[in-house]
Amino acid sequence: MDSEFERVIQNVLEKTSLSELISADVALQKRGLDFIGLCPFHQEKTPSFTVSNRRNCYHCFGCGAHGNAISYIVNKHNLPFKEALTLLATRAHVTLPKFSSKSNFDNRQNQKQQLIDIHQIATEYCYTLLKSEKNAEIARKYLIKRRVSPEMIDRFKLGYCDGSLTKYLQSTKKYSLNQLENAGLTINGTSKDRFYHRILFPIHDVQNRPIAFGGRTIEDSNSKIPKYLNSPESEIFHKGYNLYNLNSAIKFVKDTPLIVTEGYMDVISMVSHGFLQSVASLGTALTESQIEILWKYVDNPILCFDGDTAGLNASTRIAKKSLPLLKPGKTLFFCYLPNALDPDELLKANNPEIMQKYLDKSTPLVDVLWNTLIEAYDKKNIGRHQWIPEDKAALKRDIYVTVDSIKQTDIQSLYRQLFLSKFAYFCKQNNGAKIESRIKLISPTMNKQKILGQKILLGILLKNPRLLPEVDELLSQVSFTDEILAEIKDWLLNSYFSTVDTSSETFVNKCHNFLSVIGENSIKVHAAFAFDEEVTTEDMLKRWKEVWFYTTGYSILKEDLKRSSDNFKLHFSERSWQQMKALLDEADCTKNGFD
Repeated sequence: MDSEFERVIQNVLEKTSLSELISADVALQKRGLDFIGLCPFHQEKTPSFTVSNRRNCYHCFGCGAHGNAISYIVNKHNLPFKEALTLLATRAHVTLPKFSSKSNFDNRQNQKQQLIDIHQIATEYCYTLLKSEKNAEIARKYLIKRRVSPEMIDRFKLGYCDGSLTKYLQSTKKYSLNQLENAGLTINGTSKDRFYHRILFPIHDVQNRPIAFGGRTIEDSNSKIPKYLNSPESEIFHKGYNLYNLNSAIKFVKDTPLIVTEGYMDVISMVSHGFLQSVASLGTALTESQIEILWKYVDNPILCFDGDTAGLNASTRIAKKSLPLLKPGKTLFFCYLPNALDPDELLKANNPEIMQKYLDKSTPLVDVLWNTLIEAYDKKNIGRHQWIPEDKAALKRDIYVTVDSIKQTDIQSLYRQLFLSKFAYFCKQNNGAKIESRIKLISPTMNKQKILGQKILLGILLKNPRLLPEVDELLSQVSFTDEILAEIKDWLLNSYFSTVDTSSETFVNKCHNFLSVIGENSIKVHAAFAFDEEVTTEDMLKRWKEVWFYTTGYSILKEDLKRSSDNFKLHFSERSWQQMKALLDEADCTKNGFD
């Protein structure tokens, strides 16, 4: 296709607003800088069709439809390429020159199917080579070494490129060198195979059509050669819009989420051990578009990357990248493997139950983000006695920056509430000597009556967990000398901060078990209101706070008053008097009706 023709097409595309063009057929809604609507190319109830004026393209995460303004007119309105270009040129007030050959238009229209055909033939040819040709013995030995079974070779149509692919496609199938270069099978106009001496991993779209290849070297000794090589982008292959093995994995997601790994071998190993819903990103970090694709099929995909530093850093980047995309019901989970292992290595060293154990322990997105925020400041505070106010202020700033990147208003609000609650709890747990001194002063004076009060505190919450959002800060201040009570307290707080569903059967049963441990009958005798369903949440909260004050709050105030009194005696001043007076007023208010 000549350069003048390419310039004309580019001019037409640049002067065409893709969203305005498509909105004549599709009701589009603005989302960030792009638009979304129901796909015009297949039946769907949930919008998965994205239109981007920035990138001059549309993409459907459901059926895989992808293209620009010209291909949209061709495919939607069933017009020949030349007529579609003429229509758009007239619309954009661009004058088309007279081209000498009609084939310039016709070839462009058929190019996609031609590329798919080339990849189909190449897949079958290289698969046959791997299975039976003497030249492929080294490749077969490599796969045996990697424990790839014949069944997996057949399932994934793995192949081997011995350097004869281009010659075969030219001589036997009569494809030109230019066509093979467009398909990404040759290099820079030469007849040299791009994937020479590599294991081939065919990449399919969701319609099960081969659209690209991944190639892996057989020897790892030559560091100048990249271990993995992917097909270049083409009319049918867009790296950021595809996932390896998605065409097969989506058949197995009814009762289990998609599992995302980093590499082809990881997917093959996972599938061979029964994890049929496994996919992989294509040699790059997971893109926003790939996250959207995952959510098209499941609500909570699990990202299972290598357990090394690079894998951990990748998960952090993806967690932050996903925030602007979040929508109700859609999230990510992260599976962290031990000892810097990747999924393939872990499965070869252990049975599948071990992998399932780590998958079951996957960390939700919200916890990954919180841990990432805390980690940076924890490193700064190594060796310090306590967190300094400046670092706490910086952490709070970073919380707001992180949360503000969430576009969906409800999710943003809930994340802000949760993170600020966690921040308050964290600050109390990391308040240095002041908290430590309180604990030491309170604990030795514990008597049976206070322990009973603490049991009642926990009993009320176990029976009425709806109070947790209102009392988490106060509960965190209670120092339990009894190990069992301390364990129950930690479980309640961790459940709240992890946004566990407090109405779930598992949570309710655990609460009932803990009530039995601390003595449910005793709680009923001393705090019967906790079991009265007619008591309002407001009254229940007020009574809980009264118990808290007489078991914990009063002791804290008492110690604060003692320190303030001592300070007043040593440093008599208006300021020290105002401090002590404020504490006296607080004690008086709380004793006469906790607020």
